[in-house]
Amino acid sequence: QSYLYVPLYDLPLSGKGVLVEGEFKAIIMEQALDNPNYRVVGVQSKTPSQSVVEQLKDLEPIYVWLDEDAFIREGKGKETPVERICRMLGRERVRVVQRRVKCDDLIVQYKVNPWNYLRMARSA
Repeated sequence: QSYLYVPLYDLPLSGKGVLVEGEFKAIIMEQALDNPNYRVVGVQSKTPSQSVVEQLKDLEPIYVWLDEDAFIREGKGKETPVERICRMLGRERVRVVQRRVKCDDLIVQYKVNPWNYLRMARSA
C-alpha cells in the first residue's frame, strides 16, 4: 500500500505543490524552500497509487520533481513513470522538473537553490 508523506501535515494540502520521491527528499525540499505557499509532498515510489494521487486534488500547479530513473521507458509503448503520474494528476496542472541529479543531492551536496529550477519549470 503506497502512502503520501507531508512534512508540514498541520497545514491544508492546497495551493502550489512540489512532489518528490521519498520522505527524506520531501523533508530536504521543504526546508530548502521554506515557503508555506508551496506544499511539499513525498510519494513512496515513482508510481503512486490512485488513492495517493487523489489526495493532491487541491494542489495546482504541481511541480513534479522525481529521480532521473522516472524518465526511463521500460518497454515499447509503455509510459514512463513521469508520464504516468502527469496523466494521473492532469497534465494541465503539472510542471516537470528534470535534472540528472536527485533533488536532495542538489540541495545538500551541491548547495543548489531549488527555487531556480521551480522558476524554470514555471515558465515552461
